[in-house]
Amino acid sequence: MKLNQSIIDQLKTEFIDELNKCNKYPIKTLEDLNNIDYQKNNGAVYFIYATKNGKTKLRYIGKSKGNSLKSRFKSHFFGIGKGTVSRFQTVCNYRENGCEFFVKIVWTNPQSLRNLLEEIFIDEFRSKENLWNGKKLLTTTYIAHSWSVT
Repeated sequence: MKLNQSIIDQLKTEFIDELNKCNKYPIKTLEDLNNIDYQKNNGAVYFIYATKNGKTKLRYIGKSKGNSLKSRFKSHFFGIGKGTVSRFQTVCNYRENGCEFFVKIVWTNPQSLRNLLEEIFIDEFRSKENLWNGKKLLTTTYIAHSWSVT
C-alpha cells in the first residue's frame, strides 16, 4: 500500500503547525522533566534542540508512548534507566562545549501515529539538519565545539 503524496503533505503541514504551537521545555536538570505535562495515553513525537550563543539547531527526532516519555528523556539527557542511552554521551559532549537543550513534543492520538510521523520527519530533516538520528557520532565533540548554525 502506498500513501498518496497529498495525504503525506497534509500530515506534514498539520504536524508543523502543531509543532510551532508547542511549548519549549528546557532540560538542564533532572527536575526540569517534572515541568512537562505528560499525556500518558497518547503517543509522542519529540524534537531535541541544542542552543549555543543564541542560535538553535534541531538535533534529534524521537518517538515514545506517552507513559514512557519521561524515561526516554532521563536516558537521553541524564543516562538514567534501562532504556536507550544512545544519545547521552552526545548530549554530554554538547553540554561540555556550551550547549543547552530544550524539547518540543507533539502528542498523537492514536498512539501508533507517532511511528509514521517520526519516520516522515526524520526523512525530511536528516540531511538538512544533520540530525543525530541513525548516525555514528564519532566527531560529536568536534561538532559541538565548532558548531555553527547555517
